[in-house]
Amino acid sequence: MNILWLAQTRINHNLLKILNSACETVDIIVLGHSPTIFESTISQLDEKHRQNVKIHYLKTKLYTSPLHVFWCVFKNKNYFKSTDLILTDSLGFGGIAAIMAKILIKKPMAIKVGIFPKEYFFWGNFNKNKILNKIKWNLNKLIIKTILLFSDAIIADNKLIAKSLRKYKKNIHVYFSTPYGINMNKFKKINSTKEKIKLRKKYNIPLNKKVGLFIGRISGEKAGVLPLIKSIPIINKSIDDFFLLLIGKKNNDLWPTRECEKLIETNKLKNVSLRDQVTYDEVAEIMKACDLYIQPSLAEGHGMAPLEAMSCEIPVIATNSGGLKLNVKEDQTGFVIKYPLNPEEYASKIIKALKIKKIKKNNLLNKAHKFVENNYEENLIKNKLIGIFKEIAK
Repeated sequence: MNILWLAQTRINHNLLKILNSACETVDIIVLGHSPTIFESTISQLDEKHRQNVKIHYLKTKLYTSPLHVFWCVFKNKNYFKSTDLILTDSLGFGGIAAIMAKILIKKPMAIKVGIFPKEYFFWGNFNKNKILNKIKWNLNKLIIKTILLFSDAIIADNKLIAKSLRKYKKNIHVYFSTPYGINMNKFKKINSTKEKIKLRKKYNIPLNKKVGLFIGRISGEKAGVLPLIKSIPIINKSIDDFFLLLIGKKNNDLWPTRECEKLIETNKLKNVSLRDQVTYDEVAEIMKACDLYIQPSLAEGHGMAPLEAMSCEIPVIATNSGGLKLNVKEDQTGFVIKYPLNPEEYASKIIKALKIKKIKKNNLLNKAHKFVENNYEENLIKNKLIGIFKEIAK
């Protein structure tokens, strides 16, 4: 099987591994991004997986990318005729580009949806002009409806996303699968205090602190990180050895990164550290070295990081946004933040989670680990996704 992937956003190398295990070749047409973003992802693959991947970089603005894709595929029509399936993970211009490719090479087209449609277009992109916003949203709805109309298959991360898609196209058949599973050999409970200390030294994490962790892009949909930081002075009144580690700082001066830095500086929070993004392998090691994981999302399609933390058997605190509510259940698999902008609630849940961490044989942590094993284990998801792709490509 050969797959043509129209990539508007970042490529997850775990999904790429899954595709490579079932495909002779994976062609990736990169839309409107610096090629280094995607090449750095490819570099994380081993040589076996890397050799079957070919990147076609189109230097174009995102909104003109569908025309560039049309021309790219048209010029190389004979090459792309060997494609069995066209794949995109975009409800925007990447999806329109996939339609262009489908028209030219007449192959099935699948769209992988991991975020709610309304959130896809609007996070960090609001305009004060209400009339302009309405025009823009109606245009976006038209784009979504067009993409869904031309799609031969829709693969959603969960049933909540599927439900939101049915508002644009009723009675559509939707496959369910996350983009990748959890490598439970990599994300596993730390074996000893000695190993934990070793990892903390490696990543400059305080040795004698209770460490809470958040890993993810610090962008509009993750702006719950601001009230999370505001909760630290409240926590400090009850716990004097708590440390918050935030990983995902963007290399720019945009909101909310700028606001995070300002909050830390203004409140003189020496027990908060804001750091740059790290690799997938580093994520696993850092997560194991910490005491709890916090997901402060205001919007979330599914949320894989909390599942990785559950696999490591550390307590998880997450907001009730989007797909998070399907996996993080209060006092069952974790702790839920009902009001994501309330610093007091973050503080109370963090204090509660640290208390249960002291209990050696804790049912919550065991249940959370078992939940991941039964629903999101790597090979389970891999076989499911490959089966879906082969069914679509028939």
